[in-house]
Amino acid sequence: MGKSKQVIPDRRSLSNMIAERDKLIAELRARVIIRSPEQKLIQRAGRERVKLLLGGRDSAIYRRFSRKYFSSMWNGYRDKFNVRSFRDTRESDFDNAVLWIGTWQARGPLRISAEQIELELKEHEE
Repeated sequence: MGKSKQVIPDRRSLSNMIAERDKLIAELRARVIIRSPEQKLIQRAGRERVKLLLGGRDSAIYRRFSRKYFSSMWNGYRDKFNVRSFRDTRESDFDNAVLWIGTWQARGPLRISAEQIELELKEHEE
């Protein structure tokens, strides 16, 4: 029986193998979803954003509009990140997700309604 011959790939083959491996790693990372601590952080960021926009949990505006704001924000989130729930956020999107939540604003009639209520509350305080 003869000895087996070890084949040493050339530089071009090695470069191709490394590029292929890197591509596979990137594809796998794109599929990995965030873990529970990151999920909680995103959920907390969403809660804090709505509280900030509506003047805190104790405000009349919050009591009146928080459900609609949460619904609007999470619907926008699902559309933006193409997920069924914030819990399905890809690890590669985590930083952008937190940034998106931190800058989210209500749109259309929802935003106008909250601004009108805020003006009415200020008038009643005076």
